[in-house]
Order: sequence, then C-alpha cells, then structure tokens
Amino acid sequence: MESCSEASTHHSTFFWTTTDGDGQPPRRKLKVSHDTSNEESFLLFLKFASSHYTLSFKSLDLFRLFRDNARASALPRSGPGEAMRSLSIELDMFREDQFLKAPELEEWKEIRGAHGDAQDALCHYRKWLVVVMGILAAGYRLRVTIRFRKPCRNYLGLRAHSDILRDFNVAVEIDLDKDSWSQIPQSYRPLLMAMVESSITGAKMKKELEDQKEALTDQELMYLGQYGCLLPSCWS
Repeated sequence: MESCSEASTHHSTFFWTTTDGDGQPPRRKLKVSHDTSNEESFLLFLKFASSHYTLSFKSLDLFRLFRDNARASALPRSGPGEAMRSLSIELDMFREDQFLKAPELEEWKEIRGAHGDAQDALCHYRKWLVVVMGILAAGYRLRVTIRFRKPCRNYLGLRAHSDILRDFNVAVEIDLDKDSWSQIPQSYRPLLMAMVESSITGAKMKKELEDQKEALTDQELMYLGQYGCLLPSCWS
C-alpha cells in the first residue's frame, strides 16, 4: 500500500497547534523548522510536543518522515502497565497543492463507479492511514483529526479502510470543508457530510440524519449511487 511512494527529505517542517489546558479548540498555529536527522533532538521534540501540541501534517512525505523518526526514537515508558505516550495529530488531506485532482472531488455529476475512483481518492486516504498504522505499531496512543479539504463520498471504501482506527480505538475527529460540498443538493448535503464521520468511526449520526438514511427509498439510493455515493443500509 506504500507503492506510490514519494521522495522524502532529511529535514522537515512541523506545523503544530496550541491548545489550552482544558482541551478546547486550538487558539493559534505555529510553524517551526526542526532537523529530524538528529535522533536525540527529535526525542526531546516528541516529549515536548506530546504534552503541549497537536502536530498538523500538510504533506504525506512529511508525515512519513515523522513516522520513521518516531519509530526510531520511541518515547520511553515509565513502567509496565502505564499508559502509552500520547500524540495528537492532524492530517490535512486532499489539499490542492498535494493532490492534483482534488478539485474534481467537488463535482456533483453522474459517474460510473464510486465517487473518487477516477482520482484514486481512496488510495490517497489509505496511504495516510498506513503511516498512522506505523506510528501505532511503535507504541504511541494517538488522537487524530482528519481534515478533509474535499468531499469523499465512497462511504463503503472509507469504512473498509478505516478499520485500523477502530481496531486500535483511536480517538478520531473529522473536519470537513463545508464550502467544498456546495455542489451537492441541499436535501442530501447534511446527511452525506455526516456519513463521512459515521463511516470512519462507526458512530451514529444525529437522530434526524439516521432517520433520513433509514428512510431513503430504492429510487433515492439509485439516484445517489449514480453520483458515486455508496451508502450501505447499515454498517456491519
């Protein structure tokens, strides 16, 4: 699943977001250059970041480099049975400067197959999660915010490829760019947006949206399917 690899660098730039002590939403963002070629300095960086910041990754290359250094510089545990070191990360997906076909994901048009198939959207999503898997395997506990710059309406695919997050009980938040969903008919837009989080985490949507999903007729399901929306009647 790492077959579409990209060239990595010896230095990286980390973006992190400060939070207050009560876990409230971020207040401001800082951009800091950090030399990850020095294992000792990277370990110190991890110890500091794990307590104070949410690391926001805007490129897959940078995220892979972080994973490689995180595995090589695993944070020490205080003792057996104690909680693993926690990291809070934000994954900034489907950016136009990183995913060239990203603008096409906004289109609402009849297509063959699932939404995003022609753009390899799920491949892009899956590559981010492969990196997440590597960090989890190194013994870190993660809190992940997935920021979708563009829609991804292959809900069956999202569900299937997000099993690593559910299996490891990763705390996940979904951040959607509402403007990028503007082409979708308003009657279905809230439902289709909410189903992104539901398909990834397995959590139920608001009652009115669950009711709307359950009440979809065969004709409506066929209509949505013609536009690439793969909506199962229920999650298994």
